[in-house]
Amino acid sequence: MSDTAKNIYDSEARQPGLRVGRAVSRSRVLEIIGVLAVLIALIASVLFFFLGVSRVQGNSMYPTYKDGEIVWYFRNFQEYSRGDVIMLRMPGGESYIKRITAVPGDMVDVDGGKLYVNGRAVNEPYADGETYRKEDGIMVYPYKLPKGKYFVMGDNRTVSEDSRNFGPVSSVQIKGKIAGQ
Repeated sequence: MSDTAKNIYDSEARQPGLRVGRAVSRSRVLEIIGVLAVLIALIASVLFFFLGVSRVQGNSMYPTYKDGEIVWYFRNFQEYSRGDVIMLRMPGGESYIKRITAVPGDMVDVDGGKLYVNGRAVNEPYADGETYRKEDGIMVYPYKLPKGKYFVMGDNRTVSEDSRNFGPVSSVQIKGKIAGQ
């Protein structure tokens, strides 16, 4: 076989290989796009069903959380304890970040600048300022929390609108437990 014939034969033999290579590349790209789409769908599902994100608005949780900070919370958390920071939805639709200070069955009192739960003064190192009753609040103290109700307060006690103003919140109002910033 002459060199010219050999070169023509070799170049024709390579052509189909090149086409197969391009097809493999295209299918690989489509595979990667499919995997990315599935990952994005999984992340969106986790964010929608299990995690929430919110921006702190105002200074009611100062110094723990500051105005403008972003917080993450676990949705549909089932058990809440005193000290948990939660995201809650008010009847008017606005969302608040507050700390649970008393749980169902607890007796709550606010007296002399202190919070009392079940007759004992609560040590609140996270609280900024003393805890006083709100003049415009609806609460009558002492108050025993019924089943499914939580007493919530902001850490910045002088500026916070909380259970001292609007009363205890229902467990169905709680959107989740704050995981962190």
